[in-house]
Amino acid sequence: MQVVREFDIDLRDYFHKDIANFIAKKISTKITNKVDKKLKRTLGRVVRDVLDEPIHSFIDSVPGQLIRQLLQQLLAPTAEYMLFAKLSVKEVRYASVDSKGQAGAVLSGLVIIPTGNVGSPNMPVMGYQHGSTIARKNAPSYFDPENPFLSSMEVIIAMLLASLNGYIITMADYQGLGHDEANVQPYMGARPLAHAVLDLLLDTLQYVDRSRNIWWNQQIFLLGYSQGGYVTLAAAREIQENKTYQHFLPYLKAVAPCAGPYALSSVMRYMILREELYPFGAFLIMTIRGYDAMFGQDLQGIFTKEKAIKPAYWHIWDLADGSISMFEINALLPKIPRDMLTDALIQQLSTEGSDVYQVLKENDVLDWKPSMPIQFYQSPRDGLVPFENMMEADRAFKQQGVQVGMVPMFFIPMGSSVPMPMANRTHVEAAIPCLLGGYAWFSPFRFQQVNGVLETGNFMLYGQSLKSENGEYCLNYQLDGNLALYRKTDGVLLWQAGIVASRAKPLTSVCLVPNAAQQALTAYPIHAVDNPVPNPGICIIQEEDGDFVVYDNQGHPLWESGTYAIPDRLIVGNDGIMVIQDCDGETIWQVPRNAG
Repeated sequence: MQVVREFDIDLRDYFHKDIANFIAKKISTKITNKVDKKLKRTLGRVVRDVLDEPIHSFIDSVPGQLIRQLLQQLLAPTAEYMLFAKLSVKEVRYASVDSKGQAGAVLSGLVIIPTGNVGSPNMPVMGYQHGSTIARKNAPSYFDPENPFLSSMEVIIAMLLASLNGYIITMADYQGLGHDEANVQPYMGARPLAHAVLDLLLDTLQYVDRSRNIWWNQQIFLLGYSQGGYVTLAAAREIQENKTYQHFLPYLKAVAPCAGPYALSSVMRYMILREELYPFGAFLIMTIRGYDAMFGQDLQGIFTKEKAIKPAYWHIWDLADGSISMFEINALLPKIPRDMLTDALIQQLSTEGSDVYQVLKENDVLDWKPSMPIQFYQSPRDGLVPFENMMEADRAFKQQGVQVGMVPMFFIPMGSSVPMPMANRTHVEAAIPCLLGGYAWFSPFRFQQVNGVLETGNFMLYGQSLKSENGEYCLNYQLDGNLALYRKTDGVLLWQAGIVASRAKPLTSVCLVPNAAQQALTAYPIHAVDNPVPNPGICIIQEEDGDFVVYDNQGHPLWESGTYAIPDRLIVGNDGIMVIQDCDGETIWQVPRNAG
């Protein structure tokens, strides 16, 4: 993997400035539009036109500024609760397969690495798969930190996910996107797209392994929305079935596909064959172009432009080369997508067992028996990728004897800011709730501790607990900031750190990390803001002397174990004794102290 560009981002800057200004502008615009409509109804067009300029100027200047200031105050606490607000972002090139699945392609992507604000513990890697795009420059690797909202919103979402709890995130551009001009995107091509994701994941892990200041906690998660949801499930299947990637399998903890077209040969095929309005014809032309790139003259060339598309739409085929956006393509396509297809292709689509049907069947991603936890997310009102895809996934996996999670999600209305018919906006409006739902679902897997053991480098989040193997004893990181060991059967308190609630207010995490606390707090200082709010502190075992210390957000110790050795792990035992052991398995600290 070659890093060709890298830059640092502090998400506090985005939250305090860019995001606040962005939302304020949206709100100001909505207020202006409402006033504009009100004037039309009450004063008439002539009077409205006279007052139009000063009213817009007033709203942009006075209320607009007030809204921006208010949002900055509201968003500041959110930014300060980010555990890893500082990120190192790397644009990379890496070796993978081309659209036909042949080795030799050089693809581009983005890797996001939290550098922390209170330390650098071991972190999991998350493969975040982006949604559909035609334009090469809309791919993650083209992200411009100076103009974040004109780049990729999905990169901003990925950065937010990376910052909240510390995930190393990989974002593959896919073949034919980003800086790969040698290929056509194999859209809905399950295996080449999965290779693009997993080859970047592999190279990133090797990069982390060579690094001296980044640690991987041996956990992998996969998340994606729309096309990204499809690719996420395809990548999980490839990990399980392809020997090249099977070494990932023990580390793949959870997979969250969101709103993907998983059932190409059934749900999506039926949708295209229906003579109904569907204002996202770009999906169809991208799929055919992708299969043309994958198969070319094979299968009698049925996916070539000449045999698949009517001559009246050949120029649109040529425009869908990565130089313009999906919305521009959609505006040129018929509202009923099948109207641009040749009779020969429609006949193939209509016939089960035909060459086209078999290609779609081979690129379904429901024909396997998952061995890892999978949970699907989608809005039932999705008008672009039918909800039936998720239902078909549930049915297919149940037939395999596998129970997967199915979560119908809400959506956030965005009105006219989404440039598509209202009935189909829900697909976009449900993206953030679905992605956040999948991300939240990952937390128990990430912080799941086996047999009451907290290994060096893993976290206990604020409000979480560490249970003994027999479930009888529990170390709680309480909401008042105190650390306390309880017997669950009768609730008896066996030990507590005695951290005073008012002083512990800043705490948000407990972890054992393989670097010195003082070095971490010095290297990644926590910056105060106007009207400061509680910042995250950290509970850490220092590598150089083994002292187990709880620090506040300013680096002041609130409590310490007083141990002096190199730690290996903390254990809550089946006898109610909690110990810290060194690398030789020797106990260097225990509570209750009078036990044993």
